[in-house]
Order: sequence, then structure tokens, then C-alpha cells
Amino acid sequence: MASRHALLSLFVEVRTLVSREDNNYDWSSWDDSADALVEIDSVLHTLRSGGLLPDGKMSFFFIPTGPLQEVSISSGWGDEFCALADRFDAAMALKECACFAPGNQPGIDFQFVGTTRDFAEVTIGQCPRCNQYWLRYFYENEAFTGSGRWFLGAISAPQASNIFAEDAKAVLEGLEWYWYGGSYFNVQNGVSSGTIYL
Repeated sequence: MASRHALLSLFVEVRTLVSREDNNYDWSSWDDSADALVEIDSVLHTLRSGGLLPDGKMSFFFIPTGPLQEVSISSGWGDEFCALADRFDAAMALKECACFAPGNQPGIDFQFVGTTRDFAEVTIGQCPRCNQYWLRYFYENEAFTGSGRWFLGAISAPQASNIFAEDAKAVLEGLEWYWYGGSYFNVQNGVSSGTIYL
């Protein structure tokens, strides 16, 4: 199984490059950046939602003389494209740790960090297999049925060593993606990014 985490980071970077205002689309099958972003955002949506990886669709971005390479060459970032293509091949060959599967953190011992002003519980755990740190933010209003919700994101070792309960929500919101779930969402788990609403 390819590394969804690595692919998500890669396509976020591709999106940033394609969004440059000075890009030249004369030699690409894409008309402009808006045309390209439709396809890129489709891949990002699938990666974030936990859906079946669109291998063929993703590979299309990195074929020689494909639309992305044509834009990169005519826009002056051909070397960056080659580096991205190498990273794509590596991400497709990776076997991601089981802790990156949706809501699947077996064997991780989460340690209590603290409680926020909103009474959310913040915990941190480290995967014993790959050493990845995970930040978990759980909120529930016991007066309301179906209000339980959790958010879980992969964080770096420096982030894990300096985290405070009140910072946890902002840290998760700053990540490229995080898992979410709980009775509030009526789903077992999903992938999202950006603002967390309580």
C-alpha cells in the first residue's frame, strides 16, 4: 500500500506550484491554473477522504511530457518537477505504518497533556513501530447526546515535546490533514484539514 501521508504532502506541494501566477500553460493540455487545480483538488479530496487511491490518476501527473511537466519546463521549475516525480515514485513504493490507517492506532499508549478551557481532553502518543507522534483532541458536552468528537493528527517530535493543551487545536488546524470521528459526525472516521469547529 502506498503512503497516503506522503502522497498528500506531495500533492499539496504540487497544488502550490501550479497556483503560481507566472506559470505558462502554452504547452500543457491544461488551459490555465484553474483547469489544473480541478484535477489536483480531485486527487487531494480522495486522499483526504480516505477513499481508494486513484493510482492511474495520480501517475498521470508525473508522466514524461505530461501536462505538469510541460507547465514546469515552460515556467522555469523543471528541476522541482523532477524532484517531485522522484518523491511520487518513492511514496508509491512505501509501505506506510499501520498507525496511518484511518483511526487505527493499535498499541499506542496515549499520555494525558491537559484539559482546555472548552473542557476538551488533549493526549499525545507515540507509535512503537515507526515512532510517529500523534496528537489527539477529544471534545464532548455530556449534556447533549451525540456531541462527542475527536481529532487526531500526526505531529513532529519537537511539536510533541512543546505542546500545551490550549495549543493543541491550533496545532491540528495547522497540519496538512488530520483524522476526525465520533458520534457528532455520525461516522467512524474521516480526513479533513483547517478549522476545527466545536
